[in-house]
Amino acid sequence: MRRIVILTLIGMILSLVTLRTGLWYGTWVISAMLGFVTVYRRDALLSGLLIGACSWGGQLAFDAITGPLMKAANTITDIMGIGSAAGFILLAITVVWGIFLGLFGAWFGSSIGQQFRTSRSS
Repeated sequence: MRRIVILTLIGMILSLVTLRTGLWYGTWVISAMLGFVTVYRRDALLSGLLIGACSWGGQLAFDAITGPLMKAANTITDIMGIGSAAGFILLAITVVWGIFLGLFGAWFGSSIGQQFRTSRSS
């Protein structure tokens, strides 16, 4: 269990670094690698969920502290026709996107890892 927690924390940090450098798909790649080395799929999925939510949410929190994030989000939602004060919806969609990337990456990596382990044991 301690191994999964440590790998998840490392995955969160690496995913946040990839987001800061503009590689948004890094969350998927990191979660897939973690899923590949994890034996139990539920552990991989939980780790992928945490990696996606914390890294994308952390990036948004950093951007909110350092710049006018809500003003930009409100402008975008106004252009989309949702409303001029609905920027939180856009931020929530962004975090959900990060969660999907983490979950799908972990699922993919876990599936490939299970196939790899099954073929090696045969």
